[in-house]
Order: sequence, then C-alpha cells, then structure tokens
Amino acid sequence: MRNIIVCAEHGFVMQLVVNLVAFYESNRENDFHIYIARTELDEEDDSLLSLNCPFPAGMVSYWDPEEISIPAFEKLLPEDEEHALYLDVLTLVYGNVGDLYDSLDWPSRIAVWHECGLTQEAQGKIIRYEYGEPWLDTLHTEDALLWWGYAKKTPFYVPLMELYVLDTCRSRQMTRAIYTEYLDHDRLHTEYAKYKQFFDRMTGKKS
Repeated sequence: MRNIIVCAEHGFVMQLVVNLVAFYESNRENDFHIYIARTELDEEDDSLLSLNCPFPAGMVSYWDPEEISIPAFEKLLPEDEEHALYLDVLTLVYGNVGDLYDSLDWPSRIAVWHECGLTQEAQGKIIRYEYGEPWLDTLHTEDALLWWGYAKKTPFYVPLMELYVLDTCRSRQMTRAIYTEYLDHDRLHTEYAKYKQFFDRMTGKKS
C-alpha cells in the first residue's frame, strides 16, 4: 500500500480539498491510502472537509494527533505499513505518482516530500509552492491556472474561492488570467456580501 499523509488545519481546509481532488483525479487507479491529520478544526471545518473529500471511504482515514509532527504520525501509522509520504497543504500533485513513490529513497519510515528529493521524474507531476497572502501568489500564472482548474471541480466552495480571488488578488497578473478564464463577475458581485463573513473566517481573515 502506498500511503499519503496530509494535514487539515483551520484556514487551510479549502486548499487541502483542492489538492485532494487533484491527487485523486490523477491517481485514482493506483493503490493509495490517504491519512488526513486534523488539528484545530471546528464543526464547520469538518463539514467542509467531509462534504468535499473526493476519496471513497475505504481510501481515507482521519487522524486526530496531539500535534502535527512526524513523531506523532509515527504513532498513528499502522505498524504493518512500511512507509508514508507527507505532503503539506501547499503541494499540488497533478500527475500519476505511483512509480515515483515506489522509487523514492526513503530517509525514514515517514518522509516529507522535500526530504526525498525532487527528481527530474517529478516534473509535470508535482508543484510545491511557498505560503503567501493570497494563497497562490507564489505560483506562476500557468501553475495557478492549473490549480484553479482543480478548484473548479469541487462541488461546494468554488464560489467562495472565486470571491477570495475577487477580494484580494484583483491587481495581480495571475488574477487577471483567472478572471479571463473562469470568473463570472456579475454573479460574484451579487453574492459577495452573502459569503464574505463566512469566507473571511475560513481563510483566517478578520472581517
């Protein structure tokens, strides 16, 4: 079994769901199990995650660790599982990574992606970006559009994602490309006030 560990933290549930959708669509024929470590989630966070997680029940397990750390994950990973790969919430997997997973030089039982080394083979399969405000401002425009393409496939919060872009990124080149490709401006302006308070809370912003 190939094991993947991701974290669901308050303020990052939306990004996580997009990454899960991308991973599932690119690897649904492979033998993967996803472990989602939850921390500081409230009822609304949990609802958002459960409604939008693309994986069938048998392919995903939920953990509630004492802390987000490799030692905490070691305690939770079943003893019969040899390895697990930790992908932080700012890692987008958009290609088939079964062979790549199997070829990794594991430095430990649970490895963080960058510890395994980004090989040439990973190009065209994985994007890792740094945290910024707004979420995607460290991605190149092409990568951001790829990320947004997966966001559009999620059933519940796409309008909220669009509102976030409308509210915080309107002057950026990346956002102009997204505007042109995806956004329905009239609808967004109409729905903005309705969603803004909830959206600010979910993204950790103060209304």
